[in-house]
Amino acid sequence: LGDSACTSENPCDECTGGCTNDDDCDSHFVCVRRSGSEPIAGCVTGGDDDVPGKRYCMEPLPGGPVTYIPGKLNVEYDGLLLSEGLTARRIATAGIHVELSSGHVSTRPFHRRPDGAGVFPRPGGGWYYVSNSEVPSGGVGSLEFNSDGDVVGYDWIVNDTDLNCGGGKTWWGTWLTCEETFGGQVYEVSPDNTFGKRLTILGDIDGGYFESVAYDRRDISKPTFYVTEDHHWGALRRLTPRSDVVAETNACDCNYTRLLTEGGGDSKLEYLILDPTPDDFGRGTFRWSTNLTSAKEDAARYYSHSEGVDVQRGKLYLTAKSPKVLLVLDLAAGTYERTSTVSGAFEQEPDQVRYLLGSSEEDDLLYFCEDGLIDSGVHARDREGNFYSVLDGPGHAGETSGLDFDPHFRTMYVAYQEPGIVYAITRDDGYPFGGTRLDIKYHTY
Repeated sequence: LGDSACTSENPCDECTGGCTNDDDCDSHFVCVRRSGSEPIAGCVTGGDDDVPGKRYCMEPLPGGPVTYIPGKLNVEYDGLLLSEGLTARRIATAGIHVELSSGHVSTRPFHRRPDGAGVFPRPGGGWYYVSNSEVPSGGVGSLEFNSDGDVVGYDWIVNDTDLNCGGGKTWWGTWLTCEETFGGQVYEVSPDNTFGKRLTILGDIDGGYFESVAYDRRDISKPTFYVTEDHHWGALRRLTPRSDVVAETNACDCNYTRLLTEGGGDSKLEYLILDPTPDDFGRGTFRWSTNLTSAKEDAARYYSHSEGVDVQRGKLYLTAKSPKVLLVLDLAAGTYERTSTVSGAFEQEPDQVRYLLGSSEEDDLLYFCEDGLIDSGVHARDREGNFYSVLDGPGHAGETSGLDFDPHFRTMYVAYQEPGIVYAITRDDGYPFGGTRLDIKYHTY
């Protein structure tokens, strides 16, 4: 919060005061007064300019009161410790048949060690939550939801794969599941089981210990795909599909699977090389090379055991488990930043990530899963590099995984891998995740 004077000639931005009326606030913000030091929705309390009783400009609320305070962990449920204003429910447990809204149960029990997952819209309403199983001869399962978020089905959609770890979505609505094993591959999967699995060219001939996939399609004439590898020498790889296949699939807006199954021509598989600034490998430039040996050495030096990856607003976000770092590549500028993910309660290894777009770039959040022996959680990082915890799991062992949101961003799904439990988490105030929150309790160091 701020305490600068606001006038109609010099209107104030969000979380700034003091204002007298709405005309003193910039854009669509409104002037509100509090009786004491209670939180103002969308702002962060506790600063030097946080004056009790002062009027401040804030975002108008489209609905009722906001109650969500991420980072204020005071809600207990089923081994979880949730932020204030959240509610969780268990929707699936490994080895147990899934309870359906019809009153029946699924024909087969839920799979063991759920890992990477993604949510996909379901024709006619509702969505699918597609989840990997990280066990030998693992595979992929799919939970089916109606438009009210009720579980209406569970199906096993992929067999004959091994140690299915992370993955990623395509823009045409399929799931890419990664095998994290010697010679592992990346397969394309249909969330509704329209087809079984399709071997992609992302893993090349030799394969690898693959973890997660993301894509960049800002230029639809030159899309690129990125794959992380959970290995000491695991270099980030980039696939640029054949230009003739790109043109043909764009022309018909169909058959996009060809981008990942038809190699040769001018398609390229390249690997990340970092060029740090002198005496500071926390920032620098990067390039793509076909020299896999050099790229492996680079990965071992700067980002070994890479895990989650996501691409948004022209930037690639990658977590590396062993050094506990976040690598951010500016894909247009060719520059990078490398920062630690260790922050307060988030001190174990970073795992899968999910970038959630806000109403503006300043409101964007990067969500992290956590890989640890106990009390792993879900954490978030804002644009300023501040961290807070959405939830922790003091009653569960093992890592969190399978993080994604329903198509309306009103339900967060997350799994605890060792007990094999999937939770659906919602805000009590009905607002979407990434929307207005009452306050934030950041990590302290």
